[in-house]
Amino acid sequence: MDTSLSFVKNWTKEEWAPLIKIIDKKLSASLTDAMKNNPCAHADEITHELCLFAGNSIANLFRSKGDTAQIN
Repeated sequence: MDTSLSFVKNWTKEEWAPLIKIIDKKLSASLTDAMKNNPCAHADEITHELCLFAGNSIANLFRSKGDTAQIN
């Protein structure tokens, strides 16, 4: 997990809800039902998806991750 996003590990399910909703609306989002139902246990995978969401799709292919510079 990007260290600038480590604070999300302390979020409650209710705090995750708006972010999950935003990520889930994106067509390329790959959140599983398990991630949506228990985001606290899947913080690493969700923040990875968030980094991809923030990055340029073509550049992400070469980076293998999102643009974490935009999130810092």
